[in-house]
Formats: sequence, C-alpha cells, structure tokens
Amino acid sequence: EGDGAGDGPKYIGDKNDNNVPRADVIEEAKDELSVHSYSRHEGETIDMPPDYMFPSYMVYVLWGPFTPASDQLYLLRTDDTTKTKGDGSRVKIREQEKKNKANDSVNDTSLVRGFTTDQRIEIENLNVRRQLMAERKRETSLAALSIEDSAVSRLLENTEKRAE
Repeated sequence: EGDGAGDGPKYIGDKNDNNVPRADVIEEAKDELSVHSYSRHEGETIDMPPDYMFPSYMVYVLWGPFTPASDQLYLLRTDDTTKTKGDGSRVKIREQEKKNKANDSVNDTSLVRGFTTDQRIEIENLNVRRQLMAERKRETSLAALSIEDSAVSRLLENTEKRAE
C-alpha cells in the first residue's frame, strides 16, 4: 500500500489518515465540475453553466422529505402509505386530517373567530339586496305620489270648472 495519495478509488469522500479529503481527489473533482458542455447525441453539445441548478432539485429541496409533512408535495412523499384505494391510502388520510381539523375548529372555544370569506360575501350580498329594496320602495313611493298628485290636480281642475 502506498501513502494514500494516489491509490484506491478516487471519490470526493476519500480521506487520508488525518481525516482530510485528499488533495488530488479534490483537484480532479474540480476539473470534472468545470466541464461545461454535455452531449446528448454524437456531434451535438449543450452548453450549461457549471453552477446550474435544476428546478426539479429546488422543488425537491423546498417541498421534499426535508420539510414538515404538512408542507410536502404529495408527489415527493417518501413514506410507506399506499397510493391505492382503501383505509391506508393517502386520500383517506387527507380526508381524516380534514375532518379532525374541522372538528378541532368547531370545538375550540379559546380562539377568537371572525366571519369566513363566504360569510362576508353573503353578508355583502344581503346588504346590496336591502339597499335595492329600499331604492325600489322609494321609487314606488315617488311614483305613487306622482300619480296621486296628478289625480288631485285633475280633480281640482274639474271642481274649479264646475264652480265657474
């Protein structure tokens, strides 16, 4: 066996006796990473920056198994739950979690609650309806007063004509 500098497999994780990565392995890895062009087919090359990070890798890091279970994408789940139908399926688990959250929300008396978005929309719709009814009532009253005024003025004219 040699001094450990040039023999054996050369991986970035290779370490010498002092538990420090070997210099030749580090230099070789840097040389391999500095290559910019990759080829798909013969004669065709694709230029790619050495520090390019694939979007799928970022998705994996941001929403993969490293994040809390509630924030993970279902596509990236690595647990043992089955994807098929049945009691142990992910769909059943999500439905059960939804029911539990709804039950906790209903039975929680310590939380100060306001109106939900749907309730606010319904309240606004009722307010608009009430305003429309009030406007219709005013318009109807004005029309009735106008009709009554014209009827009274005709009656007055007729009585004046008879009195002459």
